[in-house]
Amino acid sequence: MKKGIYRGFAYCLILLLIVGFAGCVQAPAPQEDAAASGPGTMPEAESEAAPNGVGAADGYVYNPELTEDRIVAWALGCSAILATSNGKTDDRWDPYQFGMLEKNEDNATLIQRVLSNDWDISNRDELISTINSLAENGQNKDFVEAYRWVASLSDADMQKLIEMSKGIDVYMWPQTKRIGDKWGDKQIKAWDWFRMVHLAGWGYVAGYLERDEAYDLMKPAIELIRGTFSSWDDANENYLDGYAWWSRSNPDDPYNSYTYQVRKKAYADLKAYPPSINIFDPILWPDYVPGAQEEEPDYNKVFSYDDNGDGTCTITGLRWEIEGALNLPTEIDGLKVTAIGYSAFKDETGLTGNLTIPKGVSDIERMAFSGCTGFTGGLIIPEGMETIGQSAFSGCTGFTGGLSIPEGMETIQERTFYGCSGLMGQIDIPASVTNIEYMAFGACTGLNAFAVSGQNLSYSSSDGILFNKDGSTLILAPEGLQKNNFQVPEGVKLISAFAFSNCVGITGTITIPGSVGEIKVDAFSGCTGFSELNILNGVTFLNKDSFVGCSSLKKVTMPESMTNLGSGVFANCSSLSVAEFQGDAINDFSKSVFLKCADDFKILYNPAKTGWSTPEWNGYPCYPK
Repeated sequence: MKKGIYRGFAYCLILLLIVGFAGCVQAPAPQEDAAASGPGTMPEAESEAAPNGVGAADGYVYNPELTEDRIVAWALGCSAILATSNGKTDDRWDPYQFGMLEKNEDNATLIQRVLSNDWDISNRDELISTINSLAENGQNKDFVEAYRWVASLSDADMQKLIEMSKGIDVYMWPQTKRIGDKWGDKQIKAWDWFRMVHLAGWGYVAGYLERDEAYDLMKPAIELIRGTFSSWDDANENYLDGYAWWSRSNPDDPYNSYTYQVRKKAYADLKAYPPSINIFDPILWPDYVPGAQEEEPDYNKVFSYDDNGDGTCTITGLRWEIEGALNLPTEIDGLKVTAIGYSAFKDETGLTGNLTIPKGVSDIERMAFSGCTGFTGGLIIPEGMETIGQSAFSGCTGFTGGLSIPEGMETIQERTFYGCSGLMGQIDIPASVTNIEYMAFGACTGLNAFAVSGQNLSYSSSDGILFNKDGSTLILAPEGLQKNNFQVPEGVKLISAFAFSNCVGITGTITIPGSVGEIKVDAFSGCTGFSELNILNGVTFLNKDSFVGCSSLKKVTMPESMTNLGSGVFANCSSLSVAEFQGDAINDFSKSVFLKCADDFKILYNPAKTGWSTPEWNGYPCYPK
């Protein structure tokens, strides 16, 4: 366990002043916050010694107002963000349970493992010692040391420090300054004090503490929280800033700070969800005045959002779970909805029916609807859509009907519609599309034809297959393509990687014309329906794995022009028994070309050609025709 994060800063500052920022100051990376990446896990505690007794934290004065029911209320309020975040992946976590989990044998085992792995706590005494140490010697102590150092720098010296920093330090130095300036004497104390409450509750669930002992251990933290902060918003915002600092999250970068964003969203959702008023009860705070508490949330506002600052907003998700149709608004709180945010509805499997993206939305960010398997109708994307991010609709297996890409879109990004197996029929590509990325329509087994606008300057379509504009490159066939005795069009010079991958509806014979100079990797991989391959004279090169896994293929005819077969070209073609070669022996040949073909596989060659040997060639049975 790393101790004393940012310690030694004073030495570094002296060194920097001497060498003029010639060296590179880089803070140690934080311990992993396992709670953010999986259920039932939390960051490690500091290991400084602390008094070993229940309720022994310095500065604690017993408050008779902390009755049992109020201690429970405080415990729920302090634990709600973590319990809700963990509940996204494991429904055992419950923000309405004391200790975040029901007390039972399975959960006791879970929490004992968490405490041992992430906190180095294996018994009651270690638990109590750790809880008490957090009151004064947790991560806040390291933050104070770091802040005092960066606060002593001039603006010019801070800028120099940022310029010579690397990686996370580029944003962590100014972030430390920003958080310290924002909170003053409050520092990031809620981050440690909330975790005192978490640990006490877990001690009860794990069986290390009786319930009243857990109460006693929570009381010092509760008194510190209620004596330092003014409201749930105040305390929870400080807790989130503490988490961001500890985990090295950059709140301005949604990809870098995913787990921070999950916790932040959890708090917003909890405040908006009607039952949560029982969790964040304002009456618990010393300055509570009846009638002056914060305005109750509008429970009809099911969507969380980010204000874009220009009169528009981005929907970031649901404040609470819903089932049934998803009716996306065009406006929230007077702000026009122009975007659906990163992972906004990811894995919301209770959403059903059609999905209509409203007019005015121009940007659907990465994984916005990924894994929404409950949709059972059409997908309607309006004109004016400019960007649909990677995997935005991946795994939405229930969409039905065809798919029409709206005019105005230029790029269909990687895996955008991957696994939308329920979509059927035609894919309409407008004139505006200039780039279709890898696996954009992968595993869309029901789509059987591309139809490209004649005005498109980058792409064309013929017989349901996607080509470049002049037809010289065969780019992609839809996985639902149905063809018997299929012939690649004459004039095609290149067959792209994965062009026909998993097109199981192609049967009979596939014929490759002599105009094709190269067949790229995995071009026909997994095409389990066809039985014969006829490659005409002119083709010289089959790239690796070109026909891997074509399990119904029985016979291959190679032209006289063939000179190069990449590794594994016909590997796992389990029915392939004959490969017939018209020309000389292949110079560039990998022994894995025919790996795991039929037991009776053999090569037949033209006896007038050179380089072949019988009864074996390169480890394969080989005979003249």
